Amino acid sequence: MTQEEQQPTESSRLKVNSSPVDERVAPGEKAIYSVTIENRSDDAQTQSLELQGLPQEWYTLDFAETRIAFPREQRNATLIVSVPEDAQSELHKFRVTAKAGAEESAVQCSLEILAGSVPGPTVPSAPEAEVEAKLAPPPPGVTLSPALVTWEGEPGEEARLAVTVRNVGNQEMEYSVSLEGLTAGWYTLPPKLRVPVGEGLETQVRIHPSARAKSGDYPFTVRVAIDEHPEIAAETQARLTVPLPEARPKRRPQPLPEELPKAETGPATEAPKVPVLPPEVSLAPRSTFRFSPGEISAQAILTVTNKSSLIERYEIQVVGIPEEWYGLSTSELRLDPGGNAQVPLRLTPRPGPGYPAGEYSFRLRVAPHRFPDSFAEVGARITIIGVPAFDARLTPAQSQGRKEKFKLTLANIGSVPLSLWMEGSDPEGMCKFKFPPPPNLDPGQEAVVPVWVGAQRNGLLGPPETFDFRLRVSPAGAESTAAKAFDARFVHKPFLSFRFAFLALFLGLLATVVGLVINIGPPRVTDAFTWAGCLIDNDYQQVKGGPVLIKKECGGAPVVTPSGTPTTAVTETPVAACQPGGKISVGAQVEVIALTRIRESAGTAAAVLKTLADARQATVLEGFQCADGLTWWKVKGNDFEGWAAERDEKGTELLVPK
Repeated sequence: MTQEEQQPTESSRLKVNSSPVDERVAPGEKAIYSVTIENRSDDAQTQSLELQGLPQEWYTLDFAETRIAFPREQRNATLIVSVPEDAQSELHKFRVTAKAGAEESAVQCSLEILAGSVPGPTVPSAPEAEVEAKLAPPPPGVTLSPALVTWEGEPGEEARLAVTVRNVGNQEMEYSVSLEGLTAGWYTLPPKLRVPVGEGLETQVRIHPSARAKSGDYPFTVRVAIDEHPEIAAETQARLTVPLPEARPKRRPQPLPEELPKAETGPATEAPKVPVLPPEVSLAPRSTFRFSPGEISAQAILTVTNKSSLIERYEIQVVGIPEEWYGLSTSELRLDPGGNAQVPLRLTPRPGPGYPAGEYSFRLRVAPHRFPDSFAEVGARITIIGVPAFDARLTPAQSQGRKEKFKLTLANIGSVPLSLWMEGSDPEGMCKFKFPPPPNLDPGQEAVVPVWVGAQRNGLLGPPETFDFRLRVSPAGAESTAAKAFDARFVHKPFLSFRFAFLALFLGLLATVVGLVINIGPPRVTDAFTWAGCLIDNDYQQVKGGPVLIKKECGGAPVVTPSGTPTTAVTETPVAACQPGGKISVGAQVEVIALTRIRESAGTAAAVLKTLADARQATVLEGFQCADGLTWWKVKGNDFEGWAAERDEKGTELLVPK
């Protein structure tokens, strides 16, 4: 399949049609196609047309590619195909493609060249003439420029639109012109037009609304129909914008010629600054922009016309809205006398602190560089529909103590000022909440509200207890569905737990005892322990390992020893000498059980050299010796050497013979 036979492409933002799509002509004749291009996007476009499938010398395509197509505007182009007299009889398929940036749409057309034609005029036979008479003529091609017009509202002024009507049929036609959508007294246009074959006729539509016309946008349609066949017609749409009185262009009055300063002669005299006429400015397709939720941008075209007789450089300023709300394709223009230029304006309002939703009036000012006072302005208005919305977060999710602080962060993510209301609750009703009223938040503003949470129970002594609570935040006066709830946990811990209180009491008693000991004195404390030991055990030893002192009575009458020291009357009983078990001797191998203390010499008062962590093998070097009522042997192992008791005071065997 060739490129010409492929299915035509179609873009949702650009539409192209042809009338007719198929045509039949004889060699030496002309075929005329009316091509309609529609901007279906919300942005202005620069459009172009291309033709593929016909020899380039056969056709001419009348289309102004430099003009900007506004949103929803339809434009027309005329394609005239002149078939050479020596063309062969065949069917030519061709494609007309419309382009606007990356957007592209196409329409498939055909041209059939008939056979047996003779150069010069031909007279059709009666049947052919009858068939031709029955064929309906094609609709005309219609273009309207500009499609967007702003009425300035000055007395006696009017806006003019150029309407071009092209006869694409095979005979001269008379057309009826009508306008729909505007009040009858607001416009003037010719009711009839007669257009020769293959030619176009341009006429004017004059727009002059009433001085008391309400501001707003007025879409209208210009309809051109064949006078003899009213059902065959072509239409084109346009829009009239009547701005608010304060938004209409303002022009400063200029001084009369006799009021201009006269130049003085002389070498030091400067040329007088003669003011120039202000430029003519207009904003299309409208001067009122409404932004509903979800709409983030809008586009308009600022048209500047140089009304002076000099080449001027103009500076464009937007006054009344933040810089981040708009964008101009250029802020400077250079125009020849009578020249004009179009500057796209993109509006992207963003409500924020200091700029909530509402209405904002602004002006576009165009001023010459040399004479900035000779400026012209056009006013416009932005209306932002407000939406209340907020975001919140609670931190931490859990905390413990007697009284804990939580943080609630609030953020206004909507486009209107916001007043919030909050409350706290828990299922048991045991929590106490304390927080300040939330502040009023402007769009984009954020605030942190401290929330203190406590418990209605003893905070001095008791066990910890867990409480789950909920914090609810909602816009003041809004529906309950707009509220947000946050769940958190608070563990209430009193100042003292029962275990800590018992330990504190014990330590207090211990400190009291130590204090008493210090105050009474160590000797009296020793006597008290001796007296207590006497009451418990009659066989009491003052010195461990010494002779047993059998007291007749505790605290009996003292007796005088040979040394003259008074003492308690006692009766001495000799202690039997210690005896070994009989299985251990010097040079024998023994096993020293775990936890046995190896001492520097025999006796429990001797210094401990090592305490064995586990059982060890050892050799007996010396012994035995009696000390403190125990039998002692000197033993040597791999990493120790010293004295160890054969048995302890309870009779447990410490040295096991091998």
